[in-house]
Amino acid sequence: ALREPLEPEERAGALMALGAAEQSLGLPTAADHFMAAARATRDARMRYEAAIAACEAAAFDPARNARAVELLDDLDRPDTDRELTVRILNARFFATFSDIDRYPAVAVEAEALPALTGATPAECQLLAHLARIRLAGGGTAANVAELAERAARLPTLDAADAGPGWFVAVII
Repeated sequence: ALREPLEPEERAGALMALGAAEQSLGLPTAADHFMAAARATRDARMRYEAAIAACEAAAFDPARNARAVELLDDLDRPDTDRELTVRILNARFFATFSDIDRYPAVAVEAEALPALTGATPAECQLLAHLARIRLAGGGTAANVAELAERAARLPTLDAADAGPGWFVAVII
């Protein structure tokens, strides 16, 4: 049984669990609960995790994806955590996936990251998004293929590592 009112961190944890359960069922309200968790917590890392989850959950939901991106963009950017920076860019890509005006703007920021090698699942996702952008922008076959090959390089990449967005980015 839960005692009310919950402490902010307990509330955020409960909202994250609720959002995850709803996301596993494909319910659009998952994004709302992740956004609420991000607002409820005082912990910066949990705030990022919740905002990233909100963007991923709102990927194909125009009613929610702009709010999720706005929430993520309002957080202070990490200066030293490259992996978190890559994950934030991926989350912004997921949430703007069907927005032809905002998706390329995220690509400009992602292109500025040095040395994307595909060394982590998050880098592989980002490289897949960049391959999609290059393909849509008329990039050469060699350029698109080089990005796609780096995206697929990580041998341990699977659904548990990358989440559902990976498949969408690669298939398209």
